[in-house]
Amino acid sequence: MEHRKTFADQKLVDAFLYCHRKFGPLSKPRLCYDGNLLERSIPMAKRRRFTPQFKAEVVIEALTGQSSQAQLCRKHSISQDQLSKWKHQLIDNAATLFESNDKHSNNSKQQIAQLEQLVGRLTIALDIEKKASTWLN
Repeated sequence: MEHRKTFADQKLVDAFLYCHRKFGPLSKPRLCYDGNLLERSIPMAKRRRFTPQFKAEVVIEALTGQSSQAQLCRKHSISQDQLSKWKHQLIDNAATLFESNDKHSNNSKQQIAQLEQLVGRLTIALDIEKKASTWLN
Protein backbone atom coordinates (compact mmCIF):
# COMPACT_ATOMS: atom_id res chain seq x y z
CA MET A 1 0.00 0.00 0.00
CA GLU A 2 1.42 3.36 -1.01
CA HIS A 3 1.77 6.10 1.58
CA ARG A 4 0.46 9.42 0.36
CA LYS A 5 1.60 12.65 1.97
CA THR A 6 -1.15 14.67 3.52
CA PHE A 7 -1.24 18.45 3.59
CA ALA A 8 -0.04 18.50 7.23
CA ASP A 9 2.90 16.21 6.37
CA GLN A 10 3.86 18.47 3.48
CA LYS A 11 3.82 21.56 5.73
CA LEU A 12 6.10 19.80 8.20
CA VAL A 13 8.52 18.78 5.44
CA ASP A 14 8.52 22.30 4.01
CA ALA A 15 9.19 23.76 7.44
CA PHE A 16 12.02 21.27 7.99
CA LEU A 17 13.62 22.14 4.67
CA TYR A 18 13.30 25.85 5.42
CA CYS A 19 14.98 25.45 8.79
CA HIS A 20 17.61 23.14 7.30
CA ARG A 21 18.51 25.72 4.66
CA LYS A 22 18.45 28.60 7.13
CA PHE A 23 20.31 27.07 10.08
CA GLY A 24 22.22 24.13 8.61
CA PRO A 25 21.77 20.51 9.64
CA LEU A 26 19.65 19.99 12.74
CA SER A 27 21.53 18.29 15.56
CA LYS A 28 18.50 17.73 17.79
CA PRO A 29 15.37 18.94 16.05
CA ARG A 30 12.44 19.70 18.30
CA LEU A 31 8.97 21.03 17.80
CA CYS A 32 8.04 24.59 18.63
CA TYR A 33 5.29 25.28 21.13
CA ASP A 34 2.67 25.51 18.42
CA GLY A 35 3.90 22.26 16.85
CA ASN A 36 4.08 23.68 13.33
CA LEU A 37 7.79 24.23 12.84
CA LEU A 38 10.95 22.31 13.56
CA GLU A 39 13.80 24.34 14.91
CA ARG A 40 17.39 23.81 15.93
CA SER A 41 18.09 24.10 19.62
CA ILE A 42 20.46 27.04 20.08
CA PRO A 43 22.02 27.66 23.50
CA MET A 44 20.96 30.88 25.17
CA ALA A 45 23.48 33.65 25.64
CA LYS A 46 24.66 34.53 29.14
CA ARG A 47 22.74 37.28 30.85
CA ARG A 48 24.67 40.53 31.13
CA ARG A 49 24.90 42.19 34.53
CA PHE A 50 25.55 45.88 34.96
CA THR A 51 27.02 47.51 38.04
CA PRO A 52 24.98 50.16 39.86
CA GLN A 53 27.72 52.68 39.08
CA PHE A 54 27.43 52.01 35.34
CA LYS A 55 23.64 52.30 35.49
CA ALA A 56 23.89 55.61 37.33
CA GLU A 57 26.40 57.03 34.84
CA VAL A 58 24.24 56.09 31.85
CA VAL A 59 21.04 57.42 33.42
CA ILE A 60 22.65 60.70 34.48
CA GLU A 61 24.03 61.13 30.98
CA ALA A 62 20.54 60.52 29.59
CA LEU A 63 18.88 62.93 32.03
CA THR A 64 21.40 65.72 31.47
CA GLY A 65 20.75 65.57 27.75
CA GLN A 66 24.38 65.14 26.71
CA SER A 67 23.25 62.38 24.34
CA SER A 68 19.89 61.18 23.16
CA GLN A 69 18.48 57.99 24.58
CA ALA A 70 18.91 56.21 21.25
CA GLN A 71 22.57 57.23 21.02
CA LEU A 72 23.25 56.00 24.55
CA CYS A 73 21.56 52.69 23.83
CA ARG A 74 23.64 52.15 20.72
CA LYS A 75 26.82 53.25 22.46
CA HIS A 76 26.37 50.88 25.41
CA SER A 77 24.48 48.09 23.54
CA ILE A 78 21.41 48.20 25.75
CA SER A 79 17.75 48.39 24.84
CA GLN A 80 15.72 51.54 25.20
CA ASP A 81 13.31 49.71 27.51
CA GLN A 82 16.19 48.87 29.83
CA LEU A 83 17.37 52.48 29.94
CA SER A 84 13.82 53.66 30.64
CA LYS A 85 13.53 51.19 33.54
CA TRP A 86 16.80 52.45 35.00
CA LYS A 87 15.61 56.06 34.69
CA HIS A 88 12.34 55.26 36.46
CA GLN A 89 14.22 53.42 39.22
CA LEU A 90 16.46 56.43 39.79
CA ILE A 91 13.57 58.87 39.83
CA ASP A 92 11.46 56.66 42.14
CA ASN A 93 14.31 56.13 44.60
CA ALA A 94 15.77 59.66 44.49
CA ALA A 95 13.82 60.70 47.59
CA THR A 96 15.61 58.11 49.69
CA LEU A 97 18.92 59.88 49.03
CA PHE A 98 17.75 62.91 51.00
CA GLU A 99 16.33 61.10 54.03
CA SER A 100 17.89 62.24 57.26
CA ASN A 101 20.70 60.19 58.65
CA ASP A 102 19.16 60.44 62.13
CA LYS A 103 17.31 57.16 61.66
CA HIS A 104 20.52 55.42 60.74
CA SER A 105 22.48 57.05 63.56
CA ASN A 106 19.79 56.16 66.15
CA ASN A 107 19.81 52.54 65.00
CA SER A 108 23.61 52.54 65.13
CA LYS A 109 23.63 54.03 68.63
CA GLN A 110 21.18 51.40 69.88
CA GLN A 111 23.24 48.62 68.35
CA ILE A 112 26.45 50.01 69.87
CA ALA A 113 24.79 50.19 73.30
CA GLN A 114 23.64 46.56 73.02
CA LEU A 115 27.11 45.43 71.98
CA GLU A 116 28.73 47.33 74.87
CA GLN A 117 26.37 45.61 77.31
CA LEU A 118 27.24 42.24 75.80
CA VAL A 119 30.98 42.97 76.10
CA GLY A 120 30.47 43.95 79.76
CA ARG A 121 28.61 40.71 80.54
CA LEU A 122 31.24 38.61 78.79
CA THR A 123 34.04 40.41 80.66
CA ILE A 124 32.36 39.72 84.01
CA ALA A 125 31.80 36.06 83.07
CA LEU A 126 35.46 35.71 82.09
CA ASP A 127 36.63 37.26 85.36
CA ILE A 128 34.42 34.85 87.34
CA GLU A 129 35.79 31.85 85.42
CA LYS A 130 39.39 32.99 86.01
CA LYS A 131 38.79 33.36 89.76
CA ALA A 132 37.02 29.99 89.89
CA SER A 133 39.83 28.25 88.04
CA THR A 134 42.50 29.70 90.36
CA TRP A 135 40.42 28.83 93.44
CA LEU A 136 39.89 25.20 92.25
CA ASN A 137 43.55 24.68 91.36
